[in-house]
Amino acid sequence: MEEKPLYLQVEERLRANIESGAWGPGEQVPGEQILCKQLGVSRVTLRHALSNLVNEGLMVKEHGRGTFVADKENTPVASDGNARSSVSFSNLCRLQGKEPSARIVSASLEADCPKEVALFLGLDNSPAFKLCRVRFSDGRPVLSETNYFRASFAFLAEHDLEGSLYELLQHHGVMPGELTRRIGIVYADDRDAELLKVDLGSALLFNRSFVKDSEGHPLHVADQHAIADDPGLYQFYA
Repeated sequence: MEEKPLYLQVEERLRANIESGAWGPGEQVPGEQILCKQLGVSRVTLRHALSNLVNEGLMVKEHGRGTFVADKENTPVASDGNARSSVSFSNLCRLQGKEPSARIVSASLEADCPKEVALFLGLDNSPAFKLCRVRFSDGRPVLSETNYFRASFAFLAEHDLEGSLYELLQHHGVMPGELTRRIGIVYADDRDAELLKVDLGSALLFNRSFVKDSEGHPLHVADQHAIADDPGLYQFYA
């Protein structure tokens, strides 16, 4: 049997510390230098594992403070505790005088998605429609994104997905409404490095948005990894 990649082995060990209660909710985990020494791995490997756990919602990365175990009992999903209206990446680019575009990486029904995504969408054991894209501003890749919808939205794959997803949804009578989000810092893995043309291990902004439609029903969850040198684009969602 093929051995798991080292970063996945590290991820499992870190996850075990959370699930066993060795690291409690809200507790700060040891720093990178300490963890690298304890686990016998490089910073790149450790950061890859930590990024996966942040993406899964088990950990929270706070700029200037460190990494903490997520406290789901006391911490709101939104980074500031406030719901906000959904904003189109395409519209935001145009407001800044830039030309938006997108490239489809994949679009398919997937049985496996993060637990809190499945909970928000009410998937139970149903698959999710998973749409992965790279978004561009004036031809430059600025973020990679993964959108999760209920399987009933798989019809989107039959349409042009290289423009605004929200404009397409509105064309089908679905109006995006309020969202809450969690933001943090992750580090580029092999996939991000290739898609965004950045160095492996580069710091990226992580944004997970939980979006409802105009009637308050769960619509989709967007996971986005954005380059860290264009803060004007950090308001986008679809």
